[in-house]
Amino acid sequence: MGRRGMRLAAAVVALAAAVNLANAADPAPEIKDNPLHVVYTATLPEDAFFHAPQLDGNMRGFISAAAPPDGVGVRFTVRFQNLPKTGGPFPYHIHVNKASGGNCTATGGHLDTMKRGDKPPCDVNNLASCQVGDMSGKYGTISSDPFVVEYVDKFLSLKESDAAFFGNRSFVVHLANSTRLTCADFVKNGPDIPSVSLPGFRADDGDIVQHAVCVCVCVCVCVCDRDDDKQPPDIVDKVSSSRHGGFF
Repeated sequence: MGRRGMRLAAAVVALAAAVNLANAADPAPEIKDNPLHVVYTATLPEDAFFHAPQLDGNMRGFISAAAPPDGVGVRFTVRFQNLPKTGGPFPYHIHVNKASGGNCTATGGHLDTMKRGDKPPCDVNNLASCQVGDMSGKYGTISSDPFVVEYVDKFLSLKESDAAFFGNRSFVVHLANSTRLTCADFVKNGPDIPSVSLPGFRADDGDIVQHAVCVCVCVCVCVCDRDDDKQPPDIVDKVSSSRHGGFF
C-alpha cells in the first residue's frame, strides 16, 4: 500500500473511531424538579462580534428560559430578527463559558455534559444522544427572519448544582461556516421582570409546539392570541411576520 493509501486508511479508521466514541457516549439524563419560578434571559448586544456582509448592526433578539409546569426540562422561547442576508442558515448553541467583554471566542465549546463531541451531527430522533447545548442540532437552525420558536428541552437544567445548568453560561449564533457571529450571556431575571410564558401544545416527544399570534411590548413581555383552530406542527411553529406585526 502506498503512502496515499495508508493516509486514506488512517483517516477512515480515525473517522470510525470518532463515530463509535460518539455513539458510545451515555445518553443525557432528563432533568426533573426544575424550579418553577426561575427565569433566565440572554439578549443579544447592539454590536455583532463578527461583522458579516449584509448585516446592519447586529441580529436582534433573545432566548428566555423557564421551567414548564411539570418541572421536567426547560421551556425555551427563542426570538431573532435582522439576520444577515447571506451566510445562513445560522446554527446556535449554548456554550460552556460566558462571553467575557462580548468576546464570543471566550465562550469555549458547546455545553457537552456527556463528552459526546461535535461529530457525528445530532440525531433528531434521539435527542438524548446529542450535546445538551446543541440547540439548533436538536430543534433546527435559524432560517427565517424573524425567527420565532418555542420548545421544551428535557436535558438542560435550572438547578445550579447540575452539570447541565446553563444560567452561568452563554449562547452563540454562528454563520453556516461556523464563524461566531454574535453571543449573549444568560442573566437571572429579577422578581419584578415578567417573563415570556406562552401556552402550547405538547407533542409526543415532549416538545412544546406553539400556534400563536404575538405582539411583544418589550423584549420580555408578549401579548398572545393562540389560534386553536389550527393543528400544531411536528416540532415547532414559526410565526410569520405578516401575522405578528413585529417582535422587537
